[in-house]
Amino acid sequence: MLACTGVSYEPSPVIEIFNHLPRESTEKLGFVGLPCHVACVSKMKVSPPTDRMNMENVKLVIGLFCGWTLAQGFHHFLEGRFTLSEAIKFDIPHHPAHSFDVYTSSEKESVDLDEISPYINKACGYCFDMTAEFADISVGSGRAMFKGWNTVIVRTKAGAEILDIAKGHNAIEIQAIPDESLTNLKRASLNKRKGALKNIISMTGGIDDLLYLGISQHLTDMLLE
Repeated sequence: MLACTGVSYEPSPVIEIFNHLPRESTEKLGFVGLPCHVACVSKMKVSPPTDRMNMENVKLVIGLFCGWTLAQGFHHFLEGRFTLSEAIKFDIPHHPAHSFDVYTSSEKESVDLDEISPYINKACGYCFDMTAEFADISVGSGRAMFKGWNTVIVRTKAGAEILDIAKGHNAIEIQAIPDESLTNLKRASLNKRKGALKNIISMTGGIDDLLYLGISQHLTDMLLE
């Protein structure tokens, strides 16, 4: 629903809706979620649940770029700092800015990112995926040079087809991504992988238990450089 569009930066159990859909339904579905949500959908397609909806009904998966999410307690923090009933938009602008911005119809209020860092979900520190690599289409404003534009990565045939349909109906405007933006996005994605690997090693005490990640020793060595 369009009423649900926008960015809230608060946790949302979007996968939970699958528990309420009847298995006998043949309705085609689209799904929008963060990289961790998209990974769950991908795993459910590979190993379908036996007592829930048919995952083959999910025909399109759109993933959103994500560096981290904010966990329980963040909403209470916002309530104590802002009049949320008047908020129309939330934003975390790109570097060199270092703030969480709350917009109303008449003004913008901000807090330093250091104030909200205690509410970052700890699991995000162990996540390798910034750009929802298992999605049909990945979308995000990350490292975009022009305000109001999003970077779009088409990953599958289904993703290419839906993008062509949108272009054909003049529903979207497209231009090539600047080389600088692409370089910055790749760097940010790589840094997230490096940070996640180092955090996992710090938590487990070594690299011997990293086989579950499915990455080679050579790649592990490169990420640890």
